[in-house]
Amino acid sequence: MSSKLVPSDPASVMVIRDVVPRVITTLSVPFWRFGRVKIGGRGTIVRLQSGSLAVFSPVALTDDVKAKVSELGEVKYIAALDAEVHILLSRHFLQLD
Repeated sequence: MSSKLVPSDPASVMVIRDVVPRVITTLSVPFWRFGRVKIGGRGTIVRLQSGSLAVFSPVALTDDVKAKVSELGEVKYIAALDAEVHILLSRHFLQLD
């Protein structure tokens, strides 16, 4: 991960919050837009009616995030909605079968 965009140890600053238990979970972490403006980043995990999970704007795949995903179910969809979010996608795709 680029140290100019995300913290060097995202696990130490990440906040995982169950907004709607077992349906919507947010993953918040500091993030610097263009490596210059601190705006914060938030990934969201949503359980779909099918039971599959969709991840929007994935954040760093820490051990706590892996545990939360395992607790919730199987990720079927990942949406990275802008160019800077794509820097974290490769680790998430390795988790998909």
